Amino acid sequence: MEEKLEFSEGFVDLHTKAYEEILKGNGFGIQETRQAIKIVCDIRHASPVGLKGEYHPMARECTTKHPFSI
Repeated sequence: MEEKLEFSEGFVDLHTKAYEEILKGNGFGIQETRQAIKIVCDIRHASPVGLKGEYHPMARECTTKHPFSI
């Protein structure tokens, strides 16, 4: 049986608690986040190659313009 996880409750509180810990000096440092920052940077600057191999069926759906696009 597949277990379902519920994320709709406590979402705002989760962010508040995270920020409280960051302000206390208990956040993640550059060494802990460096790899994630690099991955995001690589993705942002990558050239799309289209649908190759296995992909989610909804990937064929039309996309809309990103709201932050310039």
